[in-house]
Amino acid sequence: MSAEAAITTVKHREKIATTITKTKAKARLKRMITMIPLAGVAAGIYFEEQEYKEWKVNNVNGAKSDYICEVAKITLDVLDEVLNELPEKLIPSQSTLNSMIKKCKN
Repeated sequence: MSAEAAITTVKHREKIATTITKTKAKARLKRMITMIPLAGVAAGIYFEEQEYKEWKVNNVNGAKSDYICEVAKITLDVLDEVLNELPEKLIPSQSTLNSMIKKCKN
C-alpha cells in the first residue's frame, strides 16, 4: 500500500512540475515579445539566466543546449494559447517559428 502511495505522490509532483513549467513558458513568450526596448532586452536576459540557473539545480549534468531544447519543447505546448492572445500584427510568421525550433528536433 505504501509503494502505491509513493507512486501516486511522484505522479502528482510530476503533474505540478509540468504545470509550473508550462506557466513559465507562457510568461517567457510574453516577455520575449516585449523585449524590444534596450531595458526590456536586459531584463529578459536576466530573467532567462535566472530560470536557467533554477533548471541547472535539478539538471546538474545538463548542458545549456539541453535547457534550450527543453524550453523550446515546452514553449511549443503553450504557443497557440499565447499567439491567440496577441494582436494579429504581432504574430510571427510560420517560417519564423519553424526556424526557431529546427535545432531541437529529436
